[in-house]
Amino acid sequence: MNKSMLADYLCQVVTAVPSVIPLLSVKAKEALLGYPPIRAAYFAEIYDAVEGYLTSDRPTTAFSNSARAAMSEAFTDAAYEGYQNAGAELPLADDVSAWLSERIAAERENITALFERLKEGRGTLDPIAEAMARAEGYTKTLDAMYNEAKMRGTSNATLVFDGDDGAESCPDCQKMKGKRHTIKYILANNLIPKPGNDTYECKGYRCEHFWMNPKTGERFGG
Repeated sequence: MNKSMLADYLCQVVTAVPSVIPLLSVKAKEALLGYPPIRAAYFAEIYDAVEGYLTSDRPTTAFSNSARAAMSEAFTDAAYEGYQNAGAELPLADDVSAWLSERIAAERENITALFERLKEGRGTLDPIAEAMARAEGYTKTLDAMYNEAKMRGTSNATLVFDGDDGAESCPDCQKMKGKRHTIKYILANNLIPKPGNDTYECKGYRCEHFWMNPKTGERFGG
């Protein structure tokens, strides 16, 4: 049994027999509960869809549909998890539910476009390298979903823009460093440094900046 299969099995055990949870170590709880399993499952689904398509002679349809279904489930689970972790109670507020629906619709289009690009490069792309790169990229977008859901479920705290310049930065990020704004203002002005955010010249793809609660050290976005 490989590590992925073992982790999946343990997650099923914890779900079916929640009485074992108090017996787990802190690290085991972090690995098996909450957001990490959602993230790991989504990474695997995207990897399998891309690698499966590039190593087959089948049309894009089944692989694209599989990736879109995995995305819809992962985005929903991540949003719910982040929202609740911030202390908010389900169901999602109407504005948060609308935001989630919009993000899922936009990502469905992104995945459709991805498989069109893969179709054009089929036969020339390295299946494993391409699948790994796509899985990492799409999972980073899921991270941004989870973090934004936490922000939307948090009371209107004031956050500070922080983080390292990393592999890529831009004038917009430099201007924001050290700035303080309320979560309401950050959301209203689309200031979360996440993949594809046109508010920043770097578009957040390789950006390592984030918003942080200066009182608790908790990070949001990025």
